[in-house]
Amino acid sequence: QTVEEIGFDDGTAEEGLNFGSQNFTAVRFNSTGLLLRYNWYQMSSGGAFHIKVWEDSDGQPGGEMYSRIVNNGSMGWNTYNINDDDPNLVVTGDFWMGIMEFSSSSPFGFDTDSENSTILTKSGLTGTWTSITDMGYNGNLMIHAVIDFNPSITCPPADINLDGLVNVIDIIALVNNILGIIELTEDQACSADM
Repeated sequence: QTVEEIGFDDGTAEEGLNFGSQNFTAVRFNSTGLLLRYNWYQMSSGGAFHIKVWEDSDGQPGGEMYSRIVNNGSMGWNTYNINDDDPNLVVTGDFWMGIMEFSSSSPFGFDTDSENSTILTKSGLTGTWTSITDMGYNGNLMIHAVIDFNPSITCPPADINLDGLVNVIDIIALVNNILGIIELTEDQACSADM
């Protein structure tokens, strides 16, 4: 398995968190690989916000690597496939994922039962980054990064022969592998492990 979801919360939102229109919130992550998805928890359905991904610059968000407006999220967990927009967005070491809010942004899930990760916020484009812990917030913003640690392995689900189709030939290849007649390559085994 080369894909992992990274988050710092326990999966349960005790509170919702908003800092207001045109304000930013960022969570620091540390990983190396291809950034596939941005997962977030909303306290209510609807609203809009900017997904943001930044490089690290001396322990705070630096150069913007990715930005996208998303809207109409559902209450609970949501996913945006960053990889559909930028199939080559690679992160290395520390990086930041977060939001820029609009007036319509739904409150984001905030887990108060887990230890603090590094979360910063700033007001508007010209504000300075400040730790939310220094503002009296203790917990974790419910944003997750989904990273492929080995993007050289391509494994479309169930496409055992990697021809771009899922059909009876893939089933025969899987059965032949189970019977020991053929051995699957690493990419084929990845596709077989749905």
